[in-house]
Amino acid sequence: MRLNDKLPSILYYLFFAALMAAFLCCGPACASPAQDLPGTWNVVAQLVTSTTENPNDPYAPKPGMTKPDTWSIYNGDAGPVLRGSSGSIAGQYTEKGAVFEGTYPLGSGVYVAVKIECFMNGSSSMYGTNENDYWGTNTVTGEMIKLGMESWKFRAKKQ
Repeated sequence: MRLNDKLPSILYYLFFAALMAAFLCCGPACASPAQDLPGTWNVVAQLVTSTTENPNDPYAPKPGMTKPDTWSIYNGDAGPVLRGSSGSIAGQYTEKGAVFEGTYPLGSGVYVAVKIECFMNGSSSMYGTNENDYWGTNTVTGEMIKLGMESWKFRAKKQ
């Protein structure tokens, strides 16, 4: 058997060894959400859609509008807690970030159900979505009626 006959298999094993070494030696960009997510974040959110759009009302939400905020995320007793300008919401870590969910009264039988999904994009960068569903209570039957929703996307950098 000549060297030329063995060369393809040798190259295959060298390539495989280099690939394995790259996986073993190079750590992930984000160690873990539980380690990297806590901290203070500069957030810029952009409204994607809203059922309460009113072109004649200059104060009504419109797709494309942006909202800056500062979030503080810390490890609570039962998982991560996100604190922003609107209050605090508890969540659970996921493989790539965290999900925060809660329902809060706004007054007069109106509630908002909030779901924020965060995805780590490195140890100091994240992106995600924020869905807000607004509900009202029918005063005659007591059933909940969906009043509207907002859908936001955001990007954030750690301070």
